[in-house]
Amino acid sequence: MLFLVKTKVKDEYMPRLQELYGTIVEQMDMIVALQQQGKIVFSGKVAEQIASVLIMDVESREEFDELLKLMPGLDIFDMEIIQLEDFEAHMKAAKSALEAMKGIMNE
Repeated sequence: MLFLVKTKVKDEYMPRLQELYGTIVEQMDMIVALQQQGKIVFSGKVAEQIASVLIMDVESREEFDELLKLMPGLDIFDMEIIQLEDFEAHMKAAKSALEAMKGIMNE
């Protein structure tokens, strides 16, 4: 399962960004470790924002949730989480759904 995770420092923490440097570095260290394990397939900074994105590749939603809980400083970030779906799998499911609808409509 692939998940896109966008993190951005919450507005109320922006004035204290220097104080939070250690926490942010700890999180980046964990991201690098997860990349080495193959759990993160992409990480990067969002252009012209104080935000980053990760694409995580995990076996289940439970594994994703557990890894996310281990990340330092989650309380200082706003997060947007999007589960990604393989386009080929999506097309297969869409075709099956359309065939099923066609069968119902022809009855």
